[in-house]
Amino acid sequence: SLVVSEQVEDITQAIFENNWRTREGLIDVLERLRAVSALADIATQHPKLDAQRLAIRSLGRVEDKAAQIPLRALLRSNHRDLAVEALGVVGDVSDVVRVRALLKDERADVRRRAALALVKLAGHEHLKDLVLLLGDPHHSVRFAMLEPLVSFGEQGAQTLFSVYPHLPVVGKLLALRLFGQLHFAPASPILEDALRDDLWPVQLAAVQSIGNLGGMRWGAILKKAQNKVSSPVVIRAIQDVLEQLQ
Repeated sequence: SLVVSEQVEDITQAIFENNWRTREGLIDVLERLRAVSALADIATQHPKLDAQRLAIRSLGRVEDKAAQIPLRALLRSNHRDLAVEALGVVGDVSDVVRVRALLKDERADVRRRAALALVKLAGHEHLKDLVLLLGDPHHSVRFAMLEPLVSFGEQGAQTLFSVYPHLPVVGKLLALRLFGQLHFAPASPILEDALRDDLWPVQLAAVQSIGNLGGMRWGAILKKAQNKVSSPVVIRAIQDVLEQLQ
């Protein structure tokens, strides 16, 4: 009924006067009306955080380029996590610089959402930025990069290969895993080197990746490695892969 009425001003006023459950429904009405200006007012002026955040989410769903302006301003607010996520939907390539800047934000949730927004806005143009986030201090950021990098296929693998030496150990573990998932044979020297690493998690990641790559040439390499590793977990993983290769 409210959607049909299109009484944006009355609906906006009601959002300021009602409780959270009613506010949620009314914000949904504004979203359906694509009332960008009203949603922007709520996102910046409403006294309740829940209303502000719901309005920001709605700005990203109205599919209206007019939402770019308030969302860009909100990138400097405490709601920049939702603002950058929304901008990834309604923004364009002109927003890439703004989004990239948030890849170094102090908050992990902001970095994660900025990275996913960058995927939508720039595609493969900033693959190096995404690969470097495999070494992010927070696990949620690191693991959020796995699916996008796989989706880029050969391009993702090539970038991963070039950046690998610059990644910290946590990043290298995920990179090794991705080489196998992407069936990227040029990474074979990296995998062989990882088998000789002092850390058993690195050894294990290499073995698992080799299992995905396949190929009889790995048999002799894994048998040689089996005699040098001490971790029972890695030894068992090598045995499993050797069985697959037979």
